[in-house]
Amino acid sequence: PRVGFWVLNMSQKDHVIICFNMTKDVEWMVNIRRYEMDLIRPLSPPTNVCASIEGTHLYISWNLPDSNNIANPDCFEYQLDLGEQVGHQNSVRNSNKSDPTEIEEDLRMLTGTLQYVELSAASSRSYRVRIRTRTSQYCHGYQHWSEWSPTVSVAAEEPWYTLDPLVIVAICLGIPMILLAVLLMVRHQRLTSILFPPIPRPPPQYKYFLEKGDPLCFYPSMPEKHEEEITEVEDAEQNPESNTE
Repeated sequence: PRVGFWVLNMSQKDHVIICFNMTKDVEWMVNIRRYEMDLIRPLSPPTNVCASIEGTHLYISWNLPDSNNIANPDCFEYQLDLGEQVGHQNSVRNSNKSDPTEIEEDLRMLTGTLQYVELSAASSRSYRVRIRTRTSQYCHGYQHWSEWSPTVSVAAEEPWYTLDPLVIVAICLGIPMILLAVLLMVRHQRLTSILFPPIPRPPPQYKYFLEKGDPLCFYPSMPEKHEEEITEVEDAEQNPESNTE
């Protein structure tokens, strides 16, 4: 048998009729097949794919793919690939995987919707969003996946931290109190002498002046010198002769 193909440019047609001849068991046969274009024309990927991060949520939206005969949004199934990159690296997580089952598990399957929200978007990751579509098995149309849409890259912005007024007040009051407590502990003795100073005592000259009220006695008089009495004791030897008389 001969195998061949034709390239048909019939974007505006509703169907195509293919007629070909074939032989089987020395018999000549003519085959005619009629195909609707919606069953053989691949769908175009969704258009106008938008992605943005607000807080911890990743918002994604898109438009319906171009289709002449399918107007019901519920007839389209979508595969959404977020292409998560840990730490803003350059390699896409799904691009290096060779196992189709592992790749399939990373895709979000959606039906009958034009938006998706990732609730736990990590601030330390960037995302490369792309999406493709096909016709649902419950609708009439081409049921193979379309090509991927152009990739949309989005990264989380650096968070802006806002201080609570109560935190500011607590810091303004807490730090001085802590410093004051440390100062009190270090300089306890000096603080005690300042808070409880010793009672001043006047010098001796002021004391004599206040007691006698005489300016001449402003300076205390020197005490009189005591005379020393010296007593000499002489030992007289007694004459033994006189004692015998």
